[in-house]
Amino acid sequence: MKRSLKVILILIFSLHYFTSLNAQKVLTTGLQATVAGLSEGKINVNFLISDGKVSCTDTTIKVTSFTIGMIVKSDLIERNISGFSFLAIDVFDYLTKVKPGDKVCFTKIRAKAKNGTTIKLPSITFTLTS
Repeated sequence: MKRSLKVILILIFSLHYFTSLNAQKVLTTGLQATVAGLSEGKINVNFLISDGKVSCTDTTIKVTSFTIGMIVKSDLIERNISGFSFLAIDVFDYLTKVKPGDKVCFTKIRAKAKNGTTIKLPSITFTLTS
């Protein structure tokens, strides 16, 4: 009985370990977070607001949380967001106050793969245009 329990535990551990390795491989395949289909560069603030969400280049992977940061009137504003949409009322208000040339950063982006594994996606920074 003890031996078969030990074998079962080893099999469960091995399965978990190899599943984790597969998830780690996903991280090296070039996955990227995007807003309005862009992952860097310049973006029109109205286009940014109209899209309003962070997603992954692999549509089977869902963004679960991130931090949005920007400087508004010389104040650093950072908000931790649960889910994929950044159009909470206070964030929307801040986005309407930014000026062309200001930067908006999306950091600490976490997503979930179909197998339940949490994936860290690279941060993205945009320079806003009018």
